Amino acid sequence: MEIAETKSSSVAKAMDDAREILAKEGVLYLSLKIIPNAQTTKVVEVLNGEEQVLKIRVAAIPEKGKANKEIQKFLKKEFSAKKVEIVAGAGSAQKLVKIINS
Repeated sequence: MEIAETKSSSVAKAMDDAREILAKEGVLYLSLKIIPNAQTTKVVEVLNGEEQVLKIRVAAIPEKGKANKEIQKFLKKEFSAKKVEIVAGAGSAQKLVKIINS
């Protein structure tokens, strides 16, 4: 199995697990590491440490909140959520988001 396939399967599992938690709880908190200036916005890796962190490439520049708005739009669509809030790290590559589905 190639590294790219391993990353993609771990991303798919992490996203499925997150969707399941959101469906049960109505609220989900995610830790993110953002890489701006990408061609497309997508989750590219799951970083494991004390907690799981989703690494997301964002198709926006980190100026005047453009990358944050793109992250919120992307996560809202990915999770079919009603609302996505950036709880911490609005001016940083490391973020904590709250996804609300209720």
